[in-house]
Amino acid sequence: MWLLSFKLIQAFEQLCEPYGGIDCSNIAQVAWKDKEQVKNFYSGPESRRISVCAELTGEMARVLGELLEQATPRPQ
Repeated sequence: MWLLSFKLIQAFEQLCEPYGGIDCSNIAQVAWKDKEQVKNFYSGPESRRISVCAELTGEMARVLGELLEQATPRPQ
């Protein structure tokens, strides 16, 4: 299980390189103490919540599925 977790973390770090890091603040580019930025993140039409965060979540789900398939022994 440790190896799968390590591979998933590596994949996440690689997917997050364009955002400057794996922290939510890097990915979302929101100052979480700024109420207006937070409001725009959750309800704005140009929000990175949909364009980046949701897409990244879906991509990570795909990667996790692939890793689990690779780790699952195939019946013979």
